[in-house]
Amino acid sequence: MNQPPTDRDTTRPAYSRLFWPCVLVGWAFVANGVRGLLENHRVVRLSGFLRVFIGALLVHDLLLAPFVIAAGTVVSRVVPRPARAGIQAGLIISGVVVLFAFPFVRGYGRIPDNPTILPRNYAEGLVVVLVAVWLGVLLVGAAASGLSRRHAN
Repeated sequence: MNQPPTDRDTTRPAYSRLFWPCVLVGWAFVANGVRGLLENHRVVRLSGFLRVFIGALLVHDLLLAPFVIAAGTVVSRVVPRPARAGIQAGLIISGVVVLFAFPFVRGYGRIPDNPTILPRNYAEGLVVVLVAVWLGVLLVGAAASGLSRRHAN
């Protein structure tokens, strides 16, 4: 006789043993950020913080995430399998580097009266780092291509 499934029969997602400790560590970081925001209320205006926070969420959800999904789709369809991981890694690293360098390249915080604040050409530095990343991707891709040919023979 077949009985309908009970709540005990449903499968639960298989989490790693590290899942819940990582969740706790993440929430500890969030709590520390909220504490810092509240302690520095004289320096950080809540309205300005909320404007930047909501703006960042919108930029992520409306621009960055669709772009990453589209790029991933294109890479998975165009790039051969042996080189795919290297290209994906290069794109991820490039995205992180560009996001990190953006405020420096734009010169946010630069004060004309103090030339020692942001004294370098950060756009040039960004280009150098991106060239190094993609040279590494080319080297890894060439090595992966050579290995795949060697194993095919």
